[in-house]
Amino acid sequence: MREHNIPLRYIDQLALFKMRNVTGISLSIHNTSALEIDRLHKQLTTISTIGYYSLKNYSVPYFNRPKNRYEDLSFDKLVAKYYRDKHLKQAVLHAIEDIETTLNTKIASVLGKKYGAYGYLDFRLWCQRNIKNKFLRGKYMNKFVIQREQTNFLETLQYSIKNLIPKMYKIIYVILIEYIHLFGLL
Repeated sequence: MREHNIPLRYIDQLALFKMRNVTGISLSIHNTSALEIDRLHKQLTTISTIGYYSLKNYSVPYFNRPKNRYEDLSFDKLVAKYYRDKHLKQAVLHAIEDIETTLNTKIASVLGKKYGAYGYLDFRLWCQRNIKNKFLRGKYMNKFVIQREQTNFLETLQYSIKNLIPKMYKIIYVILIEYIHLFGLL
């Protein structure tokens, strides 16, 4: 692999995409229409905003390694994939926020009706203590069991986050597992 001592300029990054068969990039500014020049400026702005490597990550499925080039990929299609993924991530996070808010409201409502306005602050009031808790595998609830369960939960969570779960789903996993754990203690 060749090392570059000087970072590539944005125009050079576009040229690299073009050399690897990404269509829809015209680097010529001589004898071209104003629309083509405007399109080049937009592409330069896009690559300077999003970044070459971010776009390159979205182009991986189209890369033909033996030929060292992309197949059936245009620059506009690549940028559209980036923004589609960005909007999907935002929609998922928005849905998680809605779920989190709903669960907080439901838990607060149940605890408020049963234990008063500030009853949720006293853990021993609402946590199962005097009976075996199915969620804790039949153990009686006390501070040591709670502490042990919390430690086991965090260890499992850290292992899962490091080894199994894609980066995008880490936040989803943490939030939903916290609520499942909380519901199990009710």
